[in-house]
Amino acid sequence: MREIYLQEAADRIHQMIRQRLDRNRRSPFFFLVGAGISAPPIKLAREIEDECREEAGRWRIADPPDSMSALDRYSYWLSSAHPSSADRRDYLRGLMDHKPVSPANLRLAHLLQEGTVSNTAFTTNFDDLLSKALSLFGQPHVLCDHPLTAGRIAVDSADVQVVHVHGSYWFYDCCNLKGEISERSEDGSMSSLLDGWLREHSPLVVGYGGWEGDVFMKALRRRLESNSGRIGAPLFWFCDRRASLDCLPEWLRKSREATEIYFVVPKLAAQSAMGVAAVEGVTTVRPPQGAAVDASSTPEDSKEPSLASDLVFDTLIQKFRLSAPALVEAPLKFFANKLRDQIQIDGQGSDLYSFQKVVGRIERAGRLLEDNERRENPDPLQALRGAMSRADYHAAVATAKTLDLSELSESDLRLALTTLWEAARSLDGASEDKAAAYDLIAQIGSTLGDQQSIEKVAKSLVNKGFTLGMLNRHDEAIASYSEALQRFGDSPDAALRAPAAKALVNIGAVLGILNRNSEAIEKYSEAVRRYGDSSEPAIRQEVARALVSKGRELDNMRKSEEAIAAYDEVIDRFADSTAAALRPQLAQAFAYKGYLLALLGRNEEAIAACDEVIRRYGESQEVDLREQVVRALINRGFALGKSGQRARELAAYDEFLRLFGDSPDPRLRWPQAVGLLSKGLALRIMGRNGEAIKIFDEVTARYERSTDPLLQEQVAKALVNKGWALATMGRREEQIAAYSEVLRIFGKSREPAIQRQVAWALNYRASALEERARTVEAEADYREIVARFEGDPSHEIVDIVKWARGRLDGRPSAAAAAHA
Repeated sequence: MREIYLQEAADRIHQMIRQRLDRNRRSPFFFLVGAGISAPPIKLAREIEDECREEAGRWRIADPPDSMSALDRYSYWLSSAHPSSADRRDYLRGLMDHKPVSPANLRLAHLLQEGTVSNTAFTTNFDDLLSKALSLFGQPHVLCDHPLTAGRIAVDSADVQVVHVHGSYWFYDCCNLKGEISERSEDGSMSSLLDGWLREHSPLVVGYGGWEGDVFMKALRRRLESNSGRIGAPLFWFCDRRASLDCLPEWLRKSREATEIYFVVPKLAAQSAMGVAAVEGVTTVRPPQGAAVDASSTPEDSKEPSLASDLVFDTLIQKFRLSAPALVEAPLKFFANKLRDQIQIDGQGSDLYSFQKVVGRIERAGRLLEDNERRENPDPLQALRGAMSRADYHAAVATAKTLDLSELSESDLRLALTTLWEAARSLDGASEDKAAAYDLIAQIGSTLGDQQSIEKVAKSLVNKGFTLGMLNRHDEAIASYSEALQRFGDSPDAALRAPAAKALVNIGAVLGILNRNSEAIEKYSEAVRRYGDSSEPAIRQEVARALVSKGRELDNMRKSEEAIAAYDEVIDRFADSTAAALRPQLAQAFAYKGYLLALLGRNEEAIAACDEVIRRYGESQEVDLREQVVRALINRGFALGKSGQRARELAAYDEFLRLFGDSPDPRLRWPQAVGLLSKGLALRIMGRNGEAIKIFDEVTARYERSTDPLLQEQVAKALVNKGWALATMGRREEQIAAYSEVLRIFGKSREPAIQRQVAWALNYRASALEERARTVEAEADYREIVARFEGDPSHEIVDIVKWARGRLDGRPSAAAAAHA
């Protein structure tokens, strides 16, 4: 399995298509799209499931078993709420009929109309938004929404083609339940159609979750497991979130043709790694240093990194430099040409509705408009609109920066405001242009002055601060947050007060990044004082975030009891809340409290706190919650081990590895290494050295080639502990070899944590060599310890150096001997 980022994927797709075009061959790709390109306005499966669960509750229908898969659960609630196929058809039509076209469907229609990337889209959706978008752009297309119409679709056709593999909501036969989807997947016509396309083409998968058993997934699996096992070109699967990758079936993630499959994932947001604390030789998972700055003041600015479908299509439009659709470039000319294409206006035939005159009037209007704009009243936003239609958001911002806002009419200002908001939302990552866009939004919104515009001002100041912080312009970030707080912090309107509360908490977070810990804590305390009594959900979320961040800063200052008190306040205030937005803060409070209690030796309390995290959030797929479950499982094992409950400790590590041990999420690689190592340590302490050695070897095999210092440290620890286990078993030569492996791999590392393991490896190897009467080699190791680590302030290293000097002088110190 190969993970890449969006820009690299676009570069690879561009290269392959251009090389094909150079040989007069067509693109090797087709689009496979799912519900993600239509949401909003169409609800996603989980939203439909929630709505159906509520409807079924009116009829006292029982909950399904917890063991159900996502597709089983969805089918259960849909059929429970709407038992007949006619009811389901009406329900779906109500969800989808007369809905506006989503941005992603517009962008996909733009790509299909141009045709370079592909002119064909297969979709699992029942809605008609893609067809609407194509019709809006004046693009005729071939539509297949039933197996009996599969013959309309041709692999080598130049027509734009849209295939609804499960049907559409217009007809009785749309497949929505598990059994219906499975039945459609067995239908020969639709399956054969997909088989034919997969022989010669590869899908660009966007907005699709990969439901096991549907017609596309079965066709893809057949292709991957066939004798050739190859697909027409590399497959690109665009994942909306990293957690989505975990939900894909193992046969896909670990296909023998994994080198031909690229999983395109969102870039990780800038964040501190989970820290480590070594206590009595066991590793615990501690909270990250500092506090997280949050930009999620709008639904678009999600805290969890995501890869929206429209962003995928935007990037492809930019990469292939597609022109704007004719409808956008010259709308009157576009309509005149469409009329000319569809009717006879040469004067030779009948013209029942005087279309020739209609076309002439449209064309004259177009010429007059162009002349007027060119000579008397040029459109000041034309270049801005053109850049947006080409998905060139950097150009859009650059164009907006040249505008004289004082010369714009109110309607133009409103259009510029909404356009820049969309441009800022669509710019990937932090950039100068993104900060400039939010700055312009604040200026325009302040000029307009109405309620909706002022709300944009408040949000844009927060988002500008976040963007500046990501650019390491921390003082400017604080200034932007401070402006939001000063202007809106005491507003009676909660829609304005909530961004201000977020700004105040974010000031604390930036101060924490700058190591101004006391000032950061004061800002968090101020947020609780000012907004702690609010009943508004968005503001309560900021209060919870302030308290958690305060606890983390107190922990950084080694004020553990005060930190625990801050976490307890979060729990006291919000433990009974059912608000989804408060779950991450509450999970962090329990998890961080458990970590500190374990370090303080209050093991039973630590276990209880960790158990609460696991009980509440163990089955969650939300990234923030999964991270806390990871912490809780490992720290629970640590606390159980400290309290002498070794069997339960081992079970905790096994549970963690069962849930997360094979996850491809790169954020879990370090916890995975820690979980494995902790299991090995527990086995070694229990005297099960043979099993422990196998675990230590697995840690080494998995992470030996990693360049991440945190992972390298776990490998070094695994090898040192492998040496211990081998010594206990009397396998001295293998013990010496394990310590030598530490020196071979990590001897030149400059990382202090890894160098501590190198020092222990040298010390243990020297002792083992002495026992084998290899005195000269042992003395060489002791001399290297003194030469390399003399003057190191770490108490561990100081004792190792004393021991080495003592061995060389024949007088080991008592403290060093105890360590040895």
